[in-house]
Amino acid sequence: MEPSIFLAIFAVIVGSATVLWWWTTDPSRKNAGPSGPGAPPAPQAPSTRVVPVPTPAAAPTSGPGAAAAADVAPNSPPAREKPLVSLVALLSKPRPLSQQQVIAAATRAFKLTFFDSPNARCAVLPVPHPQTTLFAVVMPEIQLGVVSCSHPYVHNPAATAARLPVGYLKHVMATHGAWISIDRMGAALDAATAYPYIAKLFAEMLGPDCLGVLATEDSRFNVYSPAMADILRGPDPLAIFSQQYQLPLIHVQPQDAEMRAAEQEARERWGEFVAAFARRKQGQNFSVKAPLPTADAGQEFVWIEVRQLHPDRIIGALANTPINVPGKQFGDAVQVAVDQVEDWMYTRDRDIVGGFTVKVLAARRGGQSAPSGE
Repeated sequence: MEPSIFLAIFAVIVGSATVLWWWTTDPSRKNAGPSGPGAPPAPQAPSTRVVPVPTPAAAPTSGPGAAAAADVAPNSPPAREKPLVSLVALLSKPRPLSQQQVIAAATRAFKLTFFDSPNARCAVLPVPHPQTTLFAVVMPEIQLGVVSCSHPYVHNPAATAARLPVGYLKHVMATHGAWISIDRMGAALDAATAYPYIAKLFAEMLGPDCLGVLATEDSRFNVYSPAMADILRGPDPLAIFSQQYQLPLIHVQPQDAEMRAAEQEARERWGEFVAAFARRKQGQNFSVKAPLPTADAGQEFVWIEVRQLHPDRIIGALANTPINVPGKQFGDAVQVAVDQVEDWMYTRDRDIVGGFTVKVLAARRGGQSAPSGE
């Protein structure tokens, strides 16, 4: 098959919490790529990509017809059902990726020698594209695609984050700014056989700029953890989705002037949150950040999804599992005093309003958001 260039088109499927992403061939690039005697097979284009709107567990895919207009690209083609076998890393910011870097990563992953020549048995070959960095990793057993994009994985991260049920997953989706994926090209190997190849190369691509990881085939998502690398290199790489990882706890000093200013702004504008909650609409999400006592007599600040709002107290559910609060986990009912709230946020159409301390922490982490601990 001749090499193809891929054009990404997004659509959010609300009913099944998935996003469909179609890849179409660019006819103007039909003859680009490796050729000649001894050249390896050219990269094959995956026909359809299914990308999850992240949820903690696998979500079933569904057919076309339930797309949300806000996230559908104009003139998008009809969806097909077969998902792409791929692992995706959501990044805090764009990461330049060169051919030599991919060669080095593939060499580490597979203990083979890769070259930049189309005549080599194992090669890393660039695939020209005006907006996206694409490489084909060619081996006798399988062809993999390496895709690096300097824009978010969905059209509107804030709107997509608003649909997610888990607080720390909302933060990852809302604050990521780029992504890298490792894709199975073609179908020479079934998914179960292909995943160890994909995962080994994917492990070499992970780093401190990673926020979350996605498996497109079955719509699974998790927060990134450095512990994932060893699992990805092991016999069951998809076990990274069966463990619960937490965003790193950030310790904020009491004299941190920037954080204190953000907390003060949240308190001064608390009336905006109260008014918005009073006129809330179905599908909106309202959350506050407040402390819970830890086992060592300290405090850990957590996000709480608000269920009831009273003049002096807030009743809600934990939006993340605390790290140092015994007996509490995601979804547990909690109650906090209004005067303990140090930040708040809510969704409004495509936007997230508030999140004053989140913005400070995200700027410090190059776009990454995480719960804060004091």
